[in-house]
Amino acid sequence: MDEMQRALIEKQCEGLSIRFANYVDQGRAEDVANLFSDDGSFSRAGQVLDGPDQLRAFLEKRPSARVTRHICTNIEVNVVGPTEATGVTYFLLFDGSREADSEGPLPLMSPAALGEYHDTFVLTPEGWRIKERSARAVFRKAEG
Repeated sequence: MDEMQRALIEKQCEGLSIRFANYVDQGRAEDVANLFSDDGSFSRAGQVLDGPDQLRAFLEKRPSARVTRHICTNIEVNVVGPTEATGVTYFLLFDGSREADSEGPLPLMSPAALGEYHDTFVLTPEGWRIKERSARAVFRKAEG
């Protein structure tokens, strides 16, 4: 594999990581699910969601008043081969709630969490997809 192929794989996998956060924040459950391979999984807070259907169902239950923003940075992708890569993405999560009739910005609170996504990416007939994503909290906002 030449450097151009490696760079293209890295860029495509970085894009999956960024789109995951954006789609979650925008409430786009179907689009989030489509980022995963058919046998993909997402684990967070001790819960494992196996396959796009479980992930989609989980996200569709999200309260409509919930507002989140994930800031993703330090994205590192390691190309294992022409059909597999691994990666780590740092994320900063802001979390709030909006009343149905409210507009404008929400009060800025300290971040709810700072963590890492640990990923395995695979090349499928549809293109690069997330096979495994594990969200690991490094810091979490103290209660109270």
